[in-house]
Amino acid sequence: MEVGASPAILSIEAAEKLVKKQLAYGFEYSGLAFFGNKLYASCNLGLLEIENASPTKLYQWTKSDSVVEGPWLDRANGLLWVWLIGTDQVANYDGKSWKTMRMPEPRAGFSRGNILEGFRGIGNSRTFWLEGAWHAWAWNPKHSNWNDERIPPALRAGLRSDPILRRLVPTDDALQFVMLRDVELSHSDSQVPRKQKGDAIYYSDDSWHEVTNKSHFVFFAEQTVSTGKTGYVRSSRGDVLEVTTNGIVKLDCPGKCEALAVTSSNSLAASFHNLGVYAFNSQWELLFKAPYPSTEDKYWAHLAESAGEIALSLAPRGHLVGDKRVYDSTASIWVFNRQRLEQVPFAKAPQSK
Repeated sequence: MEVGASPAILSIEAAEKLVKKQLAYGFEYSGLAFFGNKLYASCNLGLLEIENASPTKLYQWTKSDSVVEGPWLDRANGLLWVWLIGTDQVANYDGKSWKTMRMPEPRAGFSRGNILEGFRGIGNSRTFWLEGAWHAWAWNPKHSNWNDERIPPALRAGLRSDPILRRLVPTDDALQFVMLRDVELSHSDSQVPRKQKGDAIYYSDDSWHEVTNKSHFVFFAEQTVSTGKTGYVRSSRGDVLEVTTNGIVKLDCPGKCEALAVTSSNSLAASFHNLGVYAFNSQWELLFKAPYPSTEDKYWAHLAESAGEIALSLAPRGHLVGDKRVYDSTASIWVFNRQRLEQVPFAKAPQSK
């Protein structure tokens, strides 16, 4: 695929035909973001555009490998970003046109180990970052390229011999780095404190500082978001951690967190498994109950908000039956407009007669 190439635009009718073929192999959503009064959902067929809870078009960069990851909202530069996995490129959208470019690469190149966890975009009011392959790059809008941000050797103290950058937490007063101190293993809750060190968070102000873990617990970061003043981490166990340079605090939560989002008013929203979507302002407030069946278990969830409108997506992970992966449910998106909750009419499984 050529750098600068624009995606093909498929009608919803054409997209639905592709979905019917894909359902047998597993149709998945991998992210959500509002941009320009529309909702965008990445999936393994491309990027779906949704308006007023109705799908309007599907962007597809290549037919042979159409999987898209993201989308990520770049508030600093007024852009929407996606990662085009099959082409090793990223693309941004300014509301009028798409631009594609080669994704940044570590000086030592990619390896199987450092690319396995994929890439993620995150930003604050000043900068947008692409994080992955144990590196982070800041977007330079003036020169339309990426600035390489490397973790200094000073961070090696107290960490494993080869520290791994897992996530970024870009707050207004510091760019914080979530670093892996040991390999995540499967142990019971009682064994974890003795067996594992978990992640640590660092920031620099001429010298490097470790953010104090005030709750003294082991965590592995699964997702990070920033409201500007404060960063939040969703752990692999479903905990929500509040992060500032003053320390890491584990929040009291109504249940297991499955997705976080930053609202347009710079506050936190979260979806809790089998409970619903909540807003956080010193305490949790239920916005709407979980729209999926309580039997739903293993899936990926994503959350987005804009001007009071909230979108929640679920994608089943599937399970092996013999040598075949089976999906017990279909990926879905719901949109809540403060008064009514609607399911987006796309990719629905055919009803049995």
